Amino acid sequence: MVKEPNDATTSILRQMQGTLADRGHRLDALEHLVQEVAGRLGEIRTGMMTVLGFVTHADNRHNELRRDIDDPRRRVGILEEKV
Repeated sequence: MVKEPNDATTSILRQMQGTLADRGHRLDALEHLVQEVAGRLGEIRTGMMTVLGFVTHADNRHNELRRDIDDPRRRVGILEEKV
């Protein structure tokens, strides 16, 4: 009867060890996925910043052109410079 508790204890410990190993593999897989998502989010952020830069530049240029068109004296001056 002395061997039965040891066998039960050993069995339980082996099950626990297997469970821990399985969870360790799952955590490794999740860590890999999190790193992939973080990389993709970084790429998205970079793309968004680039787009915002383009939009800002286009808006500024549009405002400059609108100002040039709305001011007839300035428009005439620009046309005279080209001639």
